[in-house]
Amino acid sequence: RVKPHALSVSAFSTAADSWLVELAGIVLGDMGRCPEPVGVDYATDACVLGESGLPVIIVGPGNIRQAHTADEYIELDDLVAGARFYAELMGRSLPE
Repeated sequence: RVKPHALSVSAFSTAADSWLVELAGIVLGDMGRCPEPVGVDYATDACVLGESGLPVIIVGPGNIRQAHTADEYIELDDLVAGARFYAELMGRSLPE
């Protein structure tokens, strides 16, 4: 029998006026998606990365309600949109 492991991470927040949040909002807006940042109530690796002091955002394709379930899946259109978002975000200039 495998013992369950508890994950303990701290909550984090990236300021809405950080360059990364603003840039992601621009890209999402250009794609016709909602550019407004929202908080979430689940843990990701971003919780650990957020402790570094660097701006961190959580953006992913698909629907979070289907993630990590027995019948997890993602629609092909969502996968393509996610790849487009990441490519657009990475193709933009970073602040100096």
